[in-house]
Amino acid sequence: MLVGAAPGIAHAAPPVDPVDHYVGTDSFDTTDCGLNLHSEVSYSGMSFIKPAPGSQEAFLVHDRYRFTEEITLASDPDGPSVTTRGSGTFVETTATLLDPARPTIYQFTTVDAGTFRLHAADGGQLVTSNGVYKATNIQDTLGDKAPGSQLIEEVTGDFHGNESGEFCDAVTAELT
Repeated sequence: MLVGAAPGIAHAAPPVDPVDHYVGTDSFDTTDCGLNLHSEVSYSGMSFIKPAPGSQEAFLVHDRYRFTEEITLASDPDGPSVTTRGSGTFVETTATLLDPARPTIYQFTTVDAGTFRLHAADGGQLVTSNGVYKATNIQDTLGDKAPGSQLIEEVTGDFHGNESGEFCDAVTAELT
């Protein structure tokens, strides 16, 4: 479930809930880069949610985050590994009601600014990315006048920044 957004950072409404400081871990298997991978993740950050100005349905999220992820082949979790590290700030900046006849369907604009690094097991840097990802998507706020929404469609996404290295090439070379 995603949290919606609205035009309103300039309208300093109080947070719906107090600032949430979070920390946790996760473990999962996925298929990426044509490989079956296993990930062990640790993350932390702080976030808050504000109501979107002029809306009782849409909410803005602001999240400062950090993560570290160790990736191995799912078939060989004790074998070669790579590690990702990242940090950034994710902000939902606007929410626009698309059609008053459908009062829960909003177009949200987001900005995610941060850094990402992929390291080999020996610590050598393989991939770097620094920049800003701006996106627009359509979400259904579900009509409950509470934070949380369901993604309907990703409309646009643009990255502006610096990148070096290619993730899948580096992961494949290190793990196989």
